[in-house]
Amino acid sequence: MIDLGRGRPELLREIDAAADLLERPCVAAEDPDLGRFDEAHLSLAAHTRDELFPRLRDVLCRYFDRLPREQLAHDVLRPLRRALGNAYKRGNGATRDKWIRVELGLTRRGLLIEVRDEGSGFDVASVLERFRRQQRYFDHGGAGMRSFDSAACSVSYADGGRTFLLGYRCSGGGSAGAGCETARDEVFMLHALRAELPLFKKTGAKLASLRITPLAGAPAAGDLRYRLHARDAASGREEVRCLSARVLPPEEARSDYAVARALARGPFRGARGLRVAEPMAAFKAQPQVVLYPLEADADLRGHLDALASRSAQLSALAAVGEGLRRLHGCGFAPVRSESVSEAIARGRRRLGAWVGELASQGNATAARRALRLAARLEAGAARPHDALRLPIHGSFGFDCLVREGAQLFLQRFEHVRAGHPGLDLGAFLLDLAGYAGAHGARFHADARAAFLAGYGAAPWHAELPLFALLAALARLEQRGAGGVPDAAGFRSLELAGLSPEAREDTGFAAGT
Repeated sequence: MIDLGRGRPELLREIDAAADLLERPCVAAEDPDLGRFDEAHLSLAAHTRDELFPRLRDVLCRYFDRLPREQLAHDVLRPLRRALGNAYKRGNGATRDKWIRVELGLTRRGLLIEVRDEGSGFDVASVLERFRRQQRYFDHGGAGMRSFDSAACSVSYADGGRTFLLGYRCSGGGSAGAGCETARDEVFMLHALRAELPLFKKTGAKLASLRITPLAGAPAAGDLRYRLHARDAASGREEVRCLSARVLPPEEARSDYAVARALARGPFRGARGLRVAEPMAAFKAQPQVVLYPLEADADLRGHLDALASRSAQLSALAAVGEGLRRLHGCGFAPVRSESVSEAIARGRRRLGAWVGELASQGNATAARRALRLAARLEAGAARPHDALRLPIHGSFGFDCLVREGAQLFLQRFEHVRAGHPGLDLGAFLLDLAGYAGAHGARFHADARAAFLAGYGAAPWHAELPLFALLAALARLEQRGAGGVPDAAGFRSLELAGLSPEAREDTGFAAGT
């Protein structure tokens, strides 16, 4: 639908985006982690539609990978392709030395695309009025306005017609909507499981019914519990099985399945303290569901709360450390890689933006706090970290450790990559400090010591505050927290990764 009254600010608000999203640093179109960002700004430029459209289609299909392809094509890609054609033919006069520039703002709720040409523009209001009155408004073709007005997206113009704006709000809760809804459809999944699940293919048991509920306490909307009622083909005896189902984008589903399977059959085979459950199946078509033979009833926080003694809690944390060390030494060769230098560079950009914003507000105290954090990153950048690259979990924390009965399992392998193992330890220490806060400094010190003892000594343990700070900044970015932290937020960043003793000794503890 064409509505010239809707400019960039309103279209950004409609997709729950920050007002300055298109002024923020850009994410590379080829970034393999694009789908992890809650908000992303991309910028592309080329001379023709045929140079731009395939790259834009790839970006949108990867970011909105849980949106049905037919819906994305009809609502976004078709009008976008026509807009690029208009920019080349009409705006730039089919001249190959002129540029077409595209800005994309992506959020979990939708998108805003701006297509800007180097032409002289046109009287948009006059053309639209003639179109509404069914008068001739074109010199060649004339299908553009008709297709834009009938599209499910919002279309507007700026800069005297030189900039085309396309806004789209995803139905059904954003990019996760379609896949999750299909995975929650009990009738659909009942037939899918009957056809695909090896458990029923091999035994001949008949899957009689299926009950799907959200996984209690799970951090993601796509974490589900499948309660299956099966009937033995020979005896007629009924059996109830519970599985954990994870709904993920295609690339992440492939990674989660492949890594979990390799770890369960390799370095974690027969492990006692921390195990990895081997996935039962993974669907190759929509929805992208990975199934595990687990009835997880708590994450690590719930597991620690349920233990009867302090010594049992410390033993559990030592087992987590030992299991993490086993992961780092497994010899698995991840496809993706991330250096500490890259993580530091992202942290610098974020802190630099905060300093600039705080300075413009006249908040000198908070600006100094941001500068002190930046100095910690500068000091870290001066030391060699990138020589050590091992398989790391990539999103290690309390919520990737789940309990079935009394047994702990390590899960969530969609972000496994080659990197410095300190990034995993730093992320875990953030969660550990949050949990230990309610139990006192003594417990925090003992818990930290037990976890690190389980992991084993490493020469880079002195750098854990740096890795924890990088993990904290990365989490802010993943959650789309674009604004400057408040005083409590700065305090959390300043204390990230510090031991209880160091927290007491440092001036950061006073929040100055």
